[in-house]
Amino acid sequence: MSEVENSPGLEISIEKFDEARQFNDKLQECFALVGEFMWHFSVLESKLDKLLERMMGLETLNAVILTSNIPIAKKINLAVCGLEYQAVDQDASKKLLRKFNSINDDRNIVAHCTFGPEDAGKGVKFYRTTANAKLKIEDIVWRKDEFTKKFRDMDAVYKRLSELIDVVSPVKSQAKSLKWLGESFKGGILGLYDLPDDPMDLDKDKPPKFA
Repeated sequence: MSEVENSPGLEISIEKFDEARQFNDKLQECFALVGEFMWHFSVLESKLDKLLERMMGLETLNAVILTSNIPIAKKINLAVCGLEYQAVDQDASKKLLRKFNSINDDRNIVAHCTFGPEDAGKGVKFYRTTANAKLKIEDIVWRKDEFTKKFRDMDAVYKRLSELIDVVSPVKSQAKSLKWLGESFKGGILGLYDLPDDPMDLDKDKPPKFA
């Protein structure tokens, strides 16, 4: 018998092979669930970008440049601010964006945590570490039915954002910072006013004159 044939490293049993195959099947299923989550989220984020584009009155290319450089949490904050000036159900809109924020929390787990098959092979286990005031290490398990619910939730938010895009319009400038700015002027705060050279000379109880 040759030296190669005697090598312990070449010994493999059918049981070991089957065990490896089963683990690989579970791992591939993890990849599929995590990948599908990220696909749903990417489509959802693009719809949020479109809402911002419409409310801010941006040309599409400019909107792409801008939103590509804004973190998701900041995009949500912008949407919250912009929707305050829209003729939409304010409570429902804020609830919708709170839901988006919750979905983004899930996305942070999926995007930043190492993961693998759940012990029973019925879902995904994420290994999460946080270090704010105190180091915290935890396992977060999402089973298949939880993933399915998260997919449905994202699709529902996507649909509602689409409806908002159809009814919103560019946010108009409104002046609110000083007493005399409580009224809306033609051109909003972006109009050309005859302002004093020294801001300290500005009379806060009187509106400035148009130039």
